[in-house]
Amino acid sequence: MIIGGTVYLDGHPRRGYIDLSTGKFKEQEPDKGDDAGTIILAPINSHTHLGDSFIREEPIGTLAEIVGPGGFKLKHLNSAREEEIITGITKSKKIMRDSGTCAFIDFRETGSEGLNTILAEKSGDPYGIVLSSPKDAGDYLKIKDIVNGIELSAISDIDLNFGVSISKAAKNEKGITGIHFSERYREDISSLKEISPDLVIHCLYCTKEDIQELTDLKVPIVITPRSNVFYGERKDYYDMCKETDLILLGTDNAMNTEPNIFREMEFLYRYQRGLNRLPPESIIDMVTKRPRMFIEKMGIEIPNSYLLFSGVDLKPYEIVMRSHYYEFKKISHTQ
Repeated sequence: MIIGGTVYLDGHPRRGYIDLSTGKFKEQEPDKGDDAGTIILAPINSHTHLGDSFIREEPIGTLAEIVGPGGFKLKHLNSAREEEIITGITKSKKIMRDSGTCAFIDFRETGSEGLNTILAEKSGDPYGIVLSSPKDAGDYLKIKDIVNGIELSAISDIDLNFGVSISKAAKNEKGITGIHFSERYREDISSLKEISPDLVIHCLYCTKEDIQELTDLKVPIVITPRSNVFYGERKDYYDMCKETDLILLGTDNAMNTEPNIFREMEFLYRYQRGLNRLPPESIIDMVTKRPRMFIEKMGIEIPNSYLLFSGVDLKPYEIVMRSHYYEFKKISHTQ
């Protein structure tokens, strides 16, 4: 099967077609047909917390009071029934599936005790890459064959020796180490380097030098603009995006931000336009090619799928701001 038209593989449009038997792109004017239109790589949501999807109560307070240790979120998670949590996860996955997301990277707050909820995240469509928060290296080893690595809440929330040891345990099993960093205030980049993360989230208070160090280490940074605004953080992402092409896009806590990555793309463009405009081509790249490069680097295979908007030739601005005006179908290649 061949699909063709205007194809976005890296945020920039090219005329051609994709052979779904190989996944190869050929740059030439395609024949017109039912499977012609605008094609993008199916987007990836690079940071979610699906475990809190079930929480319906309004989160009141500061960021630390809501998502910090012992805060609003963890109190709800610790008192919730497992069935409640799984139902919420299922609803969030449906939102992602219906909006075209093919994969997501989820930070899960429980270790081996949350085995069933982790399995709920990892099963079905979209493809779940789950990083768990085990109590220690032994707890991680209990679930290492089920999860894709470990997640840490923040440098300031943990003992550094614990962070280093649990990251080493994950790396020994070829797992990913993800961590929230400089979300509320600037944290120590030297401590972060000791933990040696593969993926960092937020970096709102990083200096230009911090971003350069992460770039030199080839560590991707995931930004979550809608969630940041919810928590009162009005970051201008322009300089960060100018300094590195390793910026990815995620939606963060499902209890306050639905995991629809197209809405995140739209918000980022709309928000930045009043500050310092980010090109829509760059925003598309944040959810298509860039996260795939990271996932492939970490040795994980995900379904290689595309979204086809039949019969229309969409410009980058339209994909970011007006894609909901058009129907799409998700297509996977057969290799």
